[in-house]
Amino acid sequence: MFRYPLSLVFLITMSLHAQDRQDSASIDSLTRDYLFNITSEDAEERLLDSYSESSDATQISEELDYFKQNPVDINTASQNELEQIPGLSPILAKAISDYRKHAVFMSERDLLKIPHFTREAFVQIKDFITVNPLVRAKRYEVDYRQRAKRNIEESRNFQDEKYDGSIYQFYERINAGYQPFLKRPQAQIRAGAVFEKDPGEKRLNDHQVGFVELQDFPFIRKSVIGNYQLEFGQAVSMWSSSGMSKSSEAVGSVKKKARGISAYNYATENAGYFGAAAQFDLRGIEILKNIDVTGFYSYSKLDASFDSDGSVNSIIIDGLHRDSGEVSKKNYLLETVEGANVAYHFGASKIAVTFYGQQFDRRFITRDSVRSLYNFAGSNNNVISLHHDVYVGNINFFGETAKDKRDHFAWNSGIQGYWPKAEWVIFYRNYSKDFQSLHSYAFGEQNGKTQNEEGIYLGLKVRPKRGTTIQLYYDIFRYPWRSYDVPKPVTGDDFLAKAEQRVGSRIVAQIQFKNERKDRSVKTLDILGRDITVVEKEIVTRMRYQWDVDISREVRLRSRVEKAWYEIENISDSKETGILFYEDIRVILRKGLTVYGRLSFFDTHSFNTAIYEYENDVDGVFANTAFSGKGKRWYVLLKYAVKKNINVGVKYWELYRDDLEQIGSGGDAIHGNILRKVTMSMDLSF
Repeated sequence: MFRYPLSLVFLITMSLHAQDRQDSASIDSLTRDYLFNITSEDAEERLLDSYSESSDATQISEELDYFKQNPVDINTASQNELEQIPGLSPILAKAISDYRKHAVFMSERDLLKIPHFTREAFVQIKDFITVNPLVRAKRYEVDYRQRAKRNIEESRNFQDEKYDGSIYQFYERINAGYQPFLKRPQAQIRAGAVFEKDPGEKRLNDHQVGFVELQDFPFIRKSVIGNYQLEFGQAVSMWSSSGMSKSSEAVGSVKKKARGISAYNYATENAGYFGAAAQFDLRGIEILKNIDVTGFYSYSKLDASFDSDGSVNSIIIDGLHRDSGEVSKKNYLLETVEGANVAYHFGASKIAVTFYGQQFDRRFITRDSVRSLYNFAGSNNNVISLHHDVYVGNINFFGETAKDKRDHFAWNSGIQGYWPKAEWVIFYRNYSKDFQSLHSYAFGEQNGKTQNEEGIYLGLKVRPKRGTTIQLYYDIFRYPWRSYDVPKPVTGDDFLAKAEQRVGSRIVAQIQFKNERKDRSVKTLDILGRDITVVEKEIVTRMRYQWDVDISREVRLRSRVEKAWYEIENISDSKETGILFYEDIRVILRKGLTVYGRLSFFDTHSFNTAIYEYENDVDGVFANTAFSGKGKRWYVLLKYAVKKNINVGVKYWELYRDDLEQIGSGGDAIHGNILRKVTMSMDLSF
């Protein structure tokens, strides 16, 4: 038990021994600081690694890629556009808006003239922003991405030819932009398409999406025809198909940054909408100049599992169509969605109303009347919500309240603040057990399941000294009604502490502690030796140590050790442990050519002590591996900018399981204890 006080001592020591320099250093001295050599790759790694236990951050990865290629002009971007910049807090986004009222940014580093805009905050966003001239050098731009993957080993189903297609996975994406009016440089026409084939699928375009988008046209701020997604408020009523939940980014992961309408050009299947959506420009009408109106209509086909009578059990999200059984579920369900969002802006603040109606061509029927009592049933629903995003000085109040067709409610409310050396957030959510909104993805313990949860979250990010960052969160929650596995209301709490210390200009040390307690059902024996099921607290504790060392501007080393402890209260033989150790290297061999490598060793009792690891990958891919069992894994990744407009990437990895003679189960099982995969990608732009 000594590890807990030891961690606290470590946190305090790091804070006390931090370099005591002033954040108000001159800009000239900052240009010589080693921190300014941190690249967009570093910022992307930090952000994605903080979300390493989230379900899927692939879309976040692609969005980061977009911001690197299309940095935000801090002189002209709206408050909402500024908030979308990865790593920028909403209050600092407002500070940028306020600064522009009396000055113009001549360079990106002018951000440091804003009071309390720290060097760390600048480093986090510097590669996602720009100060552009009013006229673009090119009126058009096109980018093309192609990617191919395959497992070297074939599973049993591939060997027995039970799948219709090959083992390869193919991905193609093309995006194009055109500036139609010389006198209106902000106006743009964009179009794009994605085609993907998963392993085992027959058609190269088994998944396909596409869009045409207009931006800043007369009477239209943004319009999308084709595939799109919608994000409003705090995701209680309507959001995209994925989102971040709790992470080691203790403050920044809480508030949802709604984008309104955005084109959907991703590989995630059975997500987004198909139809048309538009945000209208009413600034020319004096009485309506502070009002935004967005309307949308969608007519989408979704994969679904069904019964013999034709009724639907659930929507399938994996998008796999490898054999006749899976193909029969493709596009089985038709969904129609129509609605609107109306927002009133006052300064940087706004209040808004969102409404949508939803209709399916087949009925959902709940078969399990106990576990699935409050699952969606029927063929239609409608949701209306009221959300607010209000700034008062350095305080931001935000939240959303929603009501479904049967008058069931869900709501959340948060307060976020920014001080010179600290950011903090307090967030409360209350999603009733019977609330229904199939398009919500609100923040919570259940990461997107906006139902049957109540909780309060406290987050704090402190920079007591230059080079020192401490992040803490504590979340206490309960499920008012039973969960699927636990036959009673569930309670739990979650605590995380993370400290980062920069030592000199080339070493960064991190320590992270996480402890979560939650009710779960456990099968055990009573005093008479009979099988019984009891509900006890499941406790998972994790400790991570990490060191990053910049040997030079070209070579960076990283070491990480993470250990996990698992136990169930009052069950004496439930204790398990797991450990992960890796060594990582990044080498810039020459301008444009970077090589990454990593060797990981892991040893865990079971998935209860699985340890997650974020890995670098080819552009646009989020690699998040959960290690359980015993073995090792290594990978090498090469990224090469052949020319300014040509980038290629190749990744190869091998996994060895010392505790298995077969990896996987059933038809997806691979004989032997080795699994290998290769990925190749190419990006072209002109």
